[in-house]
Amino acid sequence: AGASGDSDGDAVAAARLAAPCGLATDVLGMTLFVADSGNGKVRALDISTSSVRTLIFGLSEPRALLFDHRSSGQLFVAEFGSGNVRRAPLPIGSAVAASSLALVTGATSLNKPAGLALFAQGDQLIVSEQGSQRLLRVSLVTGQVSAIGGSGSSQVGEHRRNYATAAFGSPAGLSMAT
Repeated sequence: AGASGDSDGDAVAAARLAAPCGLATDVLGMTLFVADSGNGKVRALDISTSSVRTLIFGLSEPRALLFDHRSSGQLFVAEFGSGNVRRAPLPIGSAVAASSLALVTGATSLNKPAGLALFAQGDQLIVSEQGSQRLLRVSLVTGQVSAIGGSGSSQVGEHRRNYATAAFGSPAGLSMAT
């Protein structure tokens, strides 16, 4: 606890992570998913046993996580380093390599994706793109990407009347009200 590293553990105190950042929970709230950015992994913390295990390895700076509560269980992972968003079907028995997971069509080569949210219908993903100061909408059906907010300027003091020309300074965490 408190020391950085790279290990799973039967107790939270025994596990070691490096630069944990993004969090998500499963539909029952019994598993906490953690983006272990410094180690390029997604870890799963079992709330009932306090054990920590690696779910996904080989990621490029995982920054944001999103559990799709409407599906049979899939976890979206935004890779800050590579600019990709991956989709992991759950449950995952043993740890899997990031390269074995599907990329979200349209959500590749993004400029530092740092936040994820899902529209209530579950067919569109919102991605905050920190590198270009924008919010993007990605259709999970067609892969079409469109900017829904952000002028590309990081001049936070610039107040605008609409999302398309708004100025965001390093947009990151997102959440959608249902």
